[in-house]
Amino acid sequence: MFFPFFTDESKYRQLLEFQKETTELIYQALTVGYLENENEVKLVERIVDSSSGRGKDDIHIFAKKIHGSASYVSFLNRDKPATTELGDMIIISIIVKEQVRLLQKISIVQNKKATERETRNGVTRTWSLDEDQLFLLKNFPKIKSNQGIFKNLFINEIVFPNTTNCLGTYGLLKSPGEMIFASASLIEEFRKNKKSVNEEDIFYPCETAHTCDNGGFPFSFPFIFHPKLFHPQYFEDFFMFWDKMFHRFHDLPFFPSLWNTKLFTRDLYDFVRAWTEFSIGEPTCILGKVINDNLDYFTNSLLYSISPRKMSSLIGKTHANREFEPQGNLGILALVYEIAK
Repeated sequence: MFFPFFTDESKYRQLLEFQKETTELIYQALTVGYLENENEVKLVERIVDSSSGRGKDDIHIFAKKIHGSASYVSFLNRDKPATTELGDMIIISIIVKEQVRLLQKISIVQNKKATERETRNGVTRTWSLDEDQLFLLKNFPKIKSNQGIFKNLFINEIVFPNTTNCLGTYGLLKSPGEMIFASASLIEEFRKNKKSVNEEDIFYPCETAHTCDNGGFPFSFPFIFHPKLFHPQYFEDFFMFWDKMFHRFHDLPFFPSLWNTKLFTRDLYDFVRAWTEFSIGEPTCILGKVINDNLDYFTNSLLYSISPRKMSSLIGKTHANREFEPQGNLGILALVYEIAK
């Protein structure tokens, strides 16, 4: 059924409960972390631990926190060699049916804890930025494979796509336990050539979170909006197009934002809603077809590092390093929606 969460009231209610309960647990965990004045590493660990094992019917979260020093990667920042941390959290989301991945997405997140200062006008918040890392997460130039998390995965230089502008992202953490989520491309705009982002800089480009959406296929397919479409002779083409679309995608659950990519969320409620409705990240596999080998291989290897047995039963035989053990200080969060047979 194409609309299970809207034609089945109980399923939709269960999804809403899952979203709100997950958000509440992350809020509680971050609030405790801020009360204890924890650093970014500990706060990410709290996000992972509070989400791990969450599940309701068809939707489950699998998580793993890897302890160690930061994992660095090397690349060219324009014409200069650069080495920086890849990120400290990986977000993966999968829709699967009978071991066929109908949709799989990944986002590499760097979390930043705000420096906060009391002023006459209230609390000011600033997030410092590593300019090399921002360049990496925004542009994904060719990455060398001989170090960090990629060392035992790839032989040649690595090329990742970023067609959605959502492969590289930031989690901007602030008291008392909140997070703003933004793509690296938006952070580049927010910072105004500074080496940091101020809270007052963040909101002017986006009156609402929806204005920072990145349209997705097939619902933003240009053919749909062609002016000639509404001429009577094109009605038949229009209905034939949508008939093919619904037949091709009939196994996918319907969420309002399924085919959009969220580049910005104002708070944890927005973030969890976007993540659990599969509108965060760069696609690696659609309808069982891998659309980027390197990124899909990396994503699957991370999934197997969480639980080889469970992932084998869910996603079957996929191209991955099943013995991969990521190195570095990294949190991995994988959301899996399994469609019943």
